[in-house]
Amino acid sequence: MMWQAARRWIVWLAAATLLASCGSPSKTPTDFPAPTPTQPPGLAIDCWVDDSSPALGSDVSVFFNLLNYGTPINGLMMEVNWHQGGALQTCVNQVQFELGMCAIHVADLEAGIYVPITVSTDYIGWTFLGYTGFTPQ
Repeated sequence: MMWQAARRWIVWLAAATLLASCGSPSKTPTDFPAPTPTQPPGLAIDCWVDDSSPALGSDVSVFFNLLNYGTPINGLMMEVNWHQGGALQTCVNQVQFELGMCAIHVADLEAGIYVPITVSTDYIGWTFLGYTGFTPQ
């Protein structure tokens, strides 16, 4: 009699385990890589400085625009970032007449050390980045 109760308990436990595992996926959604969207073709930031080796105490102009198959897009707000004086510096300006510009006063920088500049803008749901820089003398 005791063996029959034990056998029923084992059968019930096996059935419960089988039912609990039915319907549960073997892989979770996080096990599959998400598709990587591709950036729209033909769009890219164009940026440059007017002097790649300015003297300390002078000014450097950073020029920028977002190009759509080589044609500048007007009216976009673009942000220029660089490190100077131990802190992140930012200049925000609008592209007008096919060009945006920010001026950087070359002070609190070490001569001979490259200063990288990042230019960014958001457009049609994408963030676009461009890079330039200068080395103070």
